[in-house]
Amino acid sequence: MKELVEMLNHLREQWTYLVRYLKDGRLELSNNRAEHSIKPFVMGRKN
Repeated sequence: MKELVEMLNHLREQWTYLVRYLKDGRLELSNNRAEHSIKPFVMGRKN
């Protein structure tokens, strides 16, 4: 039950951003662009 409450609270906090995304088709839900931009900096790193 606690997890459900936390999930709903998170949804409520992010609701404005979700609505903005749905209204504007130009916005991407994916973070691929950000990940590709940092890829050259982390390629040589070891885990």
